[in-house]
Amino acid sequence: MNIDGDIDEAALKKTQARVEVERGNYQRAIEHLEEAQYLQPQPHVAKYLEQVRRMVK
Repeated sequence: MNIDGDIDEAALKKTQARVEVERGNYQRAIEHLEEAQYLQPQPHVAKYLEQVRRMVK
């Protein structure tokens, strides 16, 4: 996949994660956020990922 494709995929994963958080599906949200971070690491996404992980504990 090219860089533009990775960015698009990362944006999609972040959107999917937000939807899952709204639904209370935190584990699924974590999976999406981890995939987004793999494709396009960003500090604000890392912070959000940690916040969602704390919600699961």
